[in-house]
Amino acid sequence: MALLRASAWVIYATHICGLCPAGFFYKGCLNNSAPFCERCPEGTFKDGLNVIRQCTKCRQCGLNSVIINKCNVTHDTKCRCRDGYYFDKDKSQCIRCSKCIGKNNVVVRKCNGTHNTVCRCKDGYYFDTGALYCSRCKNCKRGHGVVKNCTSTTNTRCQRCVRGITFSNLGSKTEPCRSCKKCGPNEQVDLHCNRKRDTICKAVPENKIKTFILQNKSKWPESFANGTTRRPKTTSIPTELFDATNAGIGGPTSSIVGAKQITSKKNRTSNGGFSTVKTISTIVGGILGLALLIFVLYVIWRRNKTATAQSSTTIVKTTPPSYPHHPKETETNRLSRTPLVTGSTELLRNASYSIIEELSSYLNPRGRWKTLAAKLGYTSKDILNFDIEQSKATENMLNDWGHLKDSTVQKLYEVLVAMKWSHEAEIVRKYT
Repeated sequence: MALLRASAWVIYATHICGLCPAGFFYKGCLNNSAPFCERCPEGTFKDGLNVIRQCTKCRQCGLNSVIINKCNVTHDTKCRCRDGYYFDKDKSQCIRCSKCIGKNNVVVRKCNGTHNTVCRCKDGYYFDTGALYCSRCKNCKRGHGVVKNCTSTTNTRCQRCVRGITFSNLGSKTEPCRSCKKCGPNEQVDLHCNRKRDTICKAVPENKIKTFILQNKSKWPESFANGTTRRPKTTSIPTELFDATNAGIGGPTSSIVGAKQITSKKNRTSNGGFSTVKTISTIVGGILGLALLIFVLYVIWRRNKTATAQSSTTIVKTTPPSYPHHPKETETNRLSRTPLVTGSTELLRNASYSIIEELSSYLNPRGRWKTLAAKLGYTSKDILNFDIEQSKATENMLNDWGHLKDSTVQKLYEVLVAMKWSHEAEIVRKYT
């Protein structure tokens, strides 16, 4: 009891003689023996023993919040956020709960009074911060491999395979580039590895000459069949042949002639194999020489054809038509889809560079080149790359397209006609 009493009183020297209970505030001492406490006025509170000379003002519930418990002299007001709102500690106010937008965006945790809604994209989708909805994960095309898998917040990252080292022969969202196969010791390369295809190997064919020798081993001299190339030995002339005169059969001369015939016959048999090898080598060399000659003639023919096409294009540009049936004079509609005869096969890269310059000056300031790029088959990512250098975007795009296969002036003209861009089509038509 004495201990409890001591805790409720303060040392006299401090001029504070006791503690006031909850709901009261301290005003002084009564004859220096007991504290003088006064009840908190309405709209204020004090929630414990205290020596405070003023009560605390009751809290007011903010916007989008409701009162749970009203304030009294011993407890402050208790508030909570309205349904559909949560309390943001950083902003110290109730904020409307977020909604998961789109059918591919699912709720992981519902919103409550203290936490906002948590959303996550379905598998195979990621949250596109630019579009603010879940987009389908990118599929790396053939020749490209995955370097970072798609997650709920980031798209797939692809990287081009290294030619001759790695490849990817299928489109995938998960597969990286794979290492090219190396042919075994008994194989040789049939098709080299590229970015879209693995190495194709085939068995090493047996040497045709060796096969021929093994198949006819019994017919060849032993020294050649064993792979040696020694000169055939000359059969020595037996001494008995010189003694044939004693028997009256013939003289030494006839014996020597017989020996030479034996040697000659063996030489012919031995040299027959070398003759066959030489014949095969000659045939193979002739075929290779003929193939090389045909290739050289083809290259010369292609260069002459290109030079002729460029020359004819120059003549058409500078020389007015001199006869009534010229293709350009029969043209009644300058936006007709009928292919033009002159320059219909001329590639853009071989045509006058003025086409690109004129189109650039007309399309580039307005950004209309992006529509043309899409019609020419470029993706939005390609267009963003061209747009990095905005002053030369049209020029860079047309230069790149001009190096593609079948990128003719006629094809560019037809695309512009289909888009109903008469002014641009007229620019290209002048150079066809």
